[in-house]
Order: sequence, then C-alpha cells, then structure tokens
Amino acid sequence: MPAVDTERGHRRAPHVILSSGATENLQPIKRMNRFFGRSVFTCVDCDGYRTTGRKLVILGRSLETVRLALAMGQMFTPDITLAMPAGRLPDDHAELLAEDGIKFSAGTPEEFLGDPELTGVRLEDGLEIPCQVVMLSYGYLLNDAFLAGLALQREADGKKLATNHLCETSCKNLFALGALRAGNAQAIIAAGQGAMVGIEINRRLLEL
Repeated sequence: MPAVDTERGHRRAPHVILSSGATENLQPIKRMNRFFGRSVFTCVDCDGYRTTGRKLVILGRSLETVRLALAMGQMFTPDITLAMPAGRLPDDHAELLAEDGIKFSAGTPEEFLGDPELTGVRLEDGLEIPCQVVMLSYGYLLNDAFLAGLALQREADGKKLATNHLCETSCKNLFALGALRAGNAQAIIAAGQGAMVGIEINRRLLEL
C-alpha cells in the first residue's frame, strides 16, 4: 500500500495521486511583478494569442527559445525581437531568424520599462528594446524532489513520469497528473485528469 511522509506525520492509503506541478525558472528581471500576467507571459499555448499583431520581445537562453520565436512569427506577429545571452545563438539559427525577419539582440535582460503599460526591455549593457508584450522562455523545474527515493519509470528524456492511459505510474495505485506526466499541463487539463483518476480509484475501491 502506498505511503506518504508529511510534516504532519506518516500516512498510508490504498491509492495516492501526485499533482505537485512545476516551478517556472523566472529570472531576476527588475519590475517583473508590475507586468507579469498582463504583458509578460510564459506560456505560448495559454497567452500566445495576446501577442497578435503587437511588438513582441522573446527572452530566453536555449535553442528552444529560437524555435519559439520562429513559431510565433508564423502564428501571431511579424514584429519580433529575440534577446539571448551572447554566444547562445548558432550561426545557422541566426540565418533562419533573418530569413523570417526576426531581429536579434545579444544580451541579458535587466529591467522591464514603462508605467503603467510596458514599453520595452532594458538589457544589462544598456540597450533598450521597444515592445508591447514579452514572452519568457526559461523553462521550468518539476516539483518532484520528494520522489527521489522511488524507482519510478520516466519518459525517454528522464524527466517526466511515465504513466499509462489512466495516469498510473510504474508503481501500482500511484497516479500522476498535470506537469508531472508527459503532455500539456494546463490547469484545466490536469483537472480533467484528476476527474478521470478519481473515477478509476472509485471503481477499484468498489471492485467494479
């Protein structure tokens, strides 16, 4: 039977659901809180449409950030500037950006500008990039450190938990929802998974 150690003691149950989510790698950019969720976003699936036809800056530090810029240029707005630390953009990717009309600035973001509306991003070297919206692409960390002692199967990349169609992990009667398992992890999707798992657990308890 699965068991869980918490701050309030040791608990055992015939079934356990894991739904601890993930923590975004938000960078220490000044005045982030002033604009976060209004004009500074992290999820293209949730908020990409809010950049449609607007002056967009994309901030990140990986090749995934470059792919995001190319995709957003095709879907939402042609007015894009990509800012990444120097040395992170391979020459062949620079050519792809140029072909799609995406501007590139080498640098690290220091501060968001504007009051009350966002008007730009200042890099550490002092360069100011005008914009109306920002998409951040720094990834996230799964909140799964508490699972370190369990030999649970992971997906091929070694990150997310491998689950079956019922969200059950390689440990029988231990289920994982949302960001912990492969696929999209929006709250509404995780809620649907939770409903499905709840029904399945009830079925097993009733031995139907």
